[in-house]
Amino acid sequence: TCIQAEDCRCQVNGTFLDVGATWEDHNICKDCMCKANGEIHCENMYCKKCSKKELPLNKEGSCCNECIEEWAWALDGNNKFNAKKGSEVKMTVDSVAKPNKF
Repeated sequence: TCIQAEDCRCQVNGTFLDVGATWEDHNICKDCMCKANGEIHCENMYCKKCSKKELPLNKEGSCCNECIEEWAWALDGNNKFNAKKGSEVKMTVDSVAKPNKF
């Protein structure tokens, strides 16, 4: 069957998408859209800016920083403990990460 060129769909990773469909391409860190004639238009991915109270944390393989406000964590992954309300808790800190401003 024949279709008009402007009705052609976009092929992305083996899947056909309709004109107007949008997706995030994490391989190139772009927001993309299927346009008429099967053309794909991509722009820089929008990433949330961190507030003054947050610290941008870059995770390997991620396009955008993650904004974290609470930035103390256990390196061994065992960061859960039980403490009664009002208890005193002491921790040893090897390094501190602080946002630029508060």
